[in-house]
Amino acid sequence: MASVTPLRIPQPHPPQQRLPGRAPRTGHPGLAPLSERLIVVVSTAKRTLEMRLLLGPDEAVPVAGRFSYRSDRPYEVEVAFISRGRTVATWVFARDLLLVGLYDEAGEGDVRVWPFRRPGEQRRVHIELTTDDSVCELTVRAAELTAWLEQTAAIVPPGDESRYLDMDMHLARLLTGKS
Repeated sequence: MASVTPLRIPQPHPPQQRLPGRAPRTGHPGLAPLSERLIVVVSTAKRTLEMRLLLGPDEAVPVAGRFSYRSDRPYEVEVAFISRGRTVATWVFARDLLLVGLYDEAGEGDVRVWPFRRPGEQRRVHIELTTDDSVCELTVRAAELTAWLEQTAAIVPPGDESRYLDMDMHLARLLTGKS
């Protein structure tokens, strides 16, 4: 019978001497110990939805809306409107507007959202975007928007946003002029 030699796993670094009154150093020189390092993992939900840009009561043109959500910005969604392969506008607004807008009117300012259904058609959600000199009204199928919002809720459950928000990071970005 052959003898088995125990496997020895080498240490990544030789043990360091401990100085009196100091905690032992761990890890690589120049790096904070793992317990003091922050590793940020950002989860995202992205989906391009077919929308309609309303031109009149019975006239609409198709436009794609690329809906994006990031766990490090848990209160907001970004919608990039795409026409002929180019982003023509990007809006950032509260995810809550879409969540409430699936079933009720939401919003009072630049962004308003509400459910809508014509007889014989699928339920849709209207999104109205207002600037100083224009108003744009779009619709999206409620089922598609709901599916995307369910993805965002799996990343950050509604009501738990504050647990995912890094105020120090956002304040630092604001003070350095980065958005």
